[in-house]
Amino acid sequence: FSGYEFYPKNPDTVIVDSEIVAQAPVRLFASGMSDGLATLIEVESTLRRQGQNMFHGKPTLASLAIAQKCEEVIFEYGYS
Repeated sequence: FSGYEFYPKNPDTVIVDSEIVAQAPVRLFASGMSDGLATLIEVESTLRRQGQNMFHGKPTLASLAIAQKCEEVIFEYGYS
């Protein structure tokens, strides 16, 4: 890890080739799933303690909803 990159705006579109992702090495694929699961814990913790996100702002309800859906999808489809 060499640091974070910040951009002036989020991308308008993200295109993912699911065949390439599905053929990722198991360790890297599992690491990505683990990172996704950790996001919900981070958001909930920051909300609970009324902390700040990495931009020194408050986490949004949208970030919580996205993290919750991420966990739901991983738990539902992560074993297949």
